[in-house]
Amino acid sequence: GNEGTFTDPRDGNVYKTVEINGRIWLAENLRFEGVKHFAPNGNENNIAEYGCLYEWEDAMEACPEDWHLPSKEELTNVLNGEYLFEKLALLQIKPAGTENGNYFGTQCFLWSQTLEEETKSRGKALWALCTGIKTNSIGSYNEAFRFSVRCIKD
Repeated sequence: GNEGTFTDPRDGNVYKTVEINGRIWLAENLRFEGVKHFAPNGNENNIAEYGCLYEWEDAMEACPEDWHLPSKEELTNVLNGEYLFEKLALLQIKPAGTENGNYFGTQCFLWSQTLEEETKSRGKALWALCTGIKTNSIGSYNEAFRFSVRCIKD
């Protein structure tokens, strides 16, 4: 795919971009600190390489103008078809883990904007892509989890 760069006008962060199945993705985890965010493994020094972790509501606000949090279909599109490992390599997935340093260095969880279900007791459950050692799957996770964000161009 075509590789390029995108400069976030909000903070000047420069991201690698990559084209997969005709769509432009950020090839780095989002580092936008203008909404509530958390540092991977609790260490601010990790943000440069691993990006920020976001709860879902903040993730929905985090992508720059003309970019959006991918839908479940857009995430699934990356997993489907041939060349899965090549596509994941193009995305240069960084295993930022989740809250409290869980899975740091082994897995990356990427939010989608797609709601799986909402219940009074559990709140919202959203689809997310889990990728890492021996696993690439789309699962349903509570909105309060802290995951990475990859924006896709509108």
